[in-house]
Amino acid sequence: MDLTTHLTALACVVLATALATFSFLRPRSTGKENVYDLRGIPIITAWTFFTKRYDFFREKFKESGGRAFRFKVLQVSAVL
Repeated sequence: MDLTTHLTALACVVLATALATFSFLRPRSTGKENVYDLRGIPIITAWTFFTKRYDFFREKFKESGGRAFRFKVLQVSAVL
């Protein structure tokens, strides 16, 4: 086995992991709620919240159309 075979296998594993993460961690909405669920990996969303708070609020309220939104920090759901 040469280096390109290992790199191809590694790329496939990384891609499969990313796709699985996005599909399993995607919020499931019933459509009855008025709270907008933020999509994405919770730790990345939380990191953006804690490092760039003003920009985070501005972008997410714009994304949600002015509605309240929810995101997860570890196992805790934060609603703003």
